[in-house]
Amino acid sequence: MEGAPPPFTRTTVTTTTIRTTTTPRPTRPTPVYTGQCQSSGDVTFILDSSGSVGEENFGRMRNFIASAVRDLEVDNGFFRIAVITYSDSATVHFYLNTYSSKAEIFDAIHRIPYVYGYTNTADALRRARLDVYSPSHGDRTNVPNLVVMVTDGESNMNPQQTLPEADRIRRSGTSIITVAVGVPNNLELSLNSRSRILQISITLAAARACIKPPRACI
Repeated sequence: MEGAPPPFTRTTVTTTTIRTTTTPRPTRPTPVYTGQCQSSGDVTFILDSSGSVGEENFGRMRNFIASAVRDLEVDNGFFRIAVITYSDSATVHFYLNTYSSKAEIFDAIHRIPYVYGYTNTADALRRARLDVYSPSHGDRTNVPNLVVMVTDGESNMNPQQTLPEADRIRRSGTSIITVAVGVPNNLELSLNSRSRILQISITLAAARACIKPPRACI
């Protein structure tokens, strides 16, 4: 229509509020040692079966090493276990490649007899170095070797050979941990500053004691 006013236009402005929510980045849980260690090692337990130990303490020693083996990854092949006992002479009860499962090892440990006699520590260390830690008996070159010696103290047979044999096995690359039975008379291996000593009263702590592998576990 001529002379009519222009159409009315309405403009609406809408304000939108944008809220920003910050979601925290998830954090990785801190790894915790749960009792099954996936390090690796060839471990030889050496048990003192001399007369000064006594049959009752020897039974506690068997329980102690069974408890230590329980927390190691044996069935998956990370750890291999051997056991030597000694009194007048040393006896290898099983080698690193004799058993590949915990069940077999537990059974073998509890069948180890107590043998009354003198304390020939040097012979036990010699057997570990020359006999157990050999490729034909399961020793592996790419994992640490560890001897755990459970004893009540001083040798009374060939005592002059104990420290030299300990030095020889250390120089071959094997670490030694000494575990004291009850109240130790005299831990010969502790006289050497390079020896790592773990003194545990088996009469009080055998069931709870745990031998950790030489490398850290996460």
